[in-house]
Amino acid sequence: YVLEIGATEVTQRLYRNVMGSNPVADEQDCHRWNPDVPPGPNMPVYCVSFKDAASFANKFSMEQGLDPCYVVDDLTDNVRWPKGTRCTGWRLPTEAEWEAGALYTRNGHYGNSSIYAGGKFPDEIAWHKGNSNGRPHEVAQLQPTDIGLYDMSGNVAEWIWDYHADYPTAAQTDYTGPLSGE
Repeated sequence: YVLEIGATEVTQRLYRNVMGSNPVADEQDCHRWNPDVPPGPNMPVYCVSFKDAASFANKFSMEQGLDPCYVVDDLTDNVRWPKGTRCTGWRLPTEAEWEAGALYTRNGHYGNSSIYAGGKFPDEIAWHKGNSNGRPHEVAQLQPTDIGLYDMSGNVAEWIWDYHADYPTAAQTDYTGPLSGE
């Protein structure tokens, strides 16, 4: 299994470079949500909708000469991923892909004995209620997972493609998630 995923959460700098704006700095409602956290180029972007995330992935892909993965309807805010079509670009990971990124180990095995992605000691790998002062922090400040991914536990919430639901009991190949759920 080959997993290609960004090493960090999308930063405010990257989001602004691609989309032309930074919702953390530019949207009053977002700044009111967490006024003690100044915007910063290496801070993760937040206050983005699912549609915003898909639109970012499409635009970032096209800037790199890759095929966009999503069809975004601006009138309805509907986002579709036509899985049978060509898609070489960036996209949101599925829950299974996110989990693989969180649990793959350096030697290529899936699953580790840690309760957190990247280790057993949350203060070493995650910004959480006990060490974050209730605010997000710059990306890549704590230890990465075995395969070099940062902030897989803690900091800000991330969008994934699919719904949360139990995995199928039968073996799956390239599982892209359930059609319904939470």
